[in-house]
Amino acid sequence: MAPLYLSADRKWKPQTVVTRKPPGWNVRFQEKKKKTMRLCTFLLLLCAPALLPAQTGFNGNFSATIDGINCQLTLTTSRTNLTGMYDEGDIHLQLKGIVNGKQASGELHDPTSGQAVATFQAVLRDANTLDLTLFAQGQTISHPFQRSNATAAPAAPPTGQQRDAGLVGNWSHQIITNSGGSGFTTILYFQIGADGRYAQYSKSVGGGSEWSYSSGKAELQQQGRWYSRDNIIYIQPDGQTAYIAAAKYRFNEGRLVTEDVNGRKIWTRE
Repeated sequence: MAPLYLSADRKWKPQTVVTRKPPGWNVRFQEKKKKTMRLCTFLLLLCAPALLPAQTGFNGNFSATIDGINCQLTLTTSRTNLTGMYDEGDIHLQLKGIVNGKQASGELHDPTSGQAVATFQAVLRDANTLDLTLFAQGQTISHPFQRSNATAAPAAPPTGQQRDAGLVGNWSHQIITNSGGSGFTTILYFQIGADGRYAQYSKSVGGGSEWSYSSGKAELQQQGRWYSRDNIIYIQPDGQTAYIAAAKYRFNEGRLVTEDVNGRKIWTRE
């Protein structure tokens, strides 16, 4: 089976007990219920960024060799949303779709232009096998992908890699959410080293009239190696087998602006 061609010259009821309630009980009960619900909602949102998906279902890394070309799928799910990267040799595409049980479908996008270049369907045959079908330029390509070993040796960086010196340094981005008199802030930290190493951390604080929360010191989310080319940041998280296109980037008035399938982030130099 031939790999995907993406251009002209490249592959690619219980018992009821009635009791008498004191006057005003329902108002007090509803107020307490609302406060409890707000607290639970904020704590769930606070913890979500720090949770790393388990290597089950669509989450994880899958690989296949097609006509001698190493192809990689790096996938993450959030509820019914599926995001990730599809890498085929020197081709790196952002993936975005919807999960429905053991099936998923969506589009592949060029990270530079944001244009959709292909659609896909994926089916989990078993715990470690994902059948991927791609549709592009009138072609239909199907191939099984196997779940990758997370401890595999790291891949060598591509020839001619560059590291934009303007990216080097410590950056932070704040995500602020307010609702019903309560609020929280999650701070993301992006450390980019001149030696080709990077690290991402996060910490959160929040509170309302009767509660407060702090995650304490910033916690490491991931780290690995990086390089840049054509205003795209490529990363290889430790334990992964290949570099992936993480985000497009540009600079605006001393700030770093990144864009990926999850949207835009504005980073301030620390």
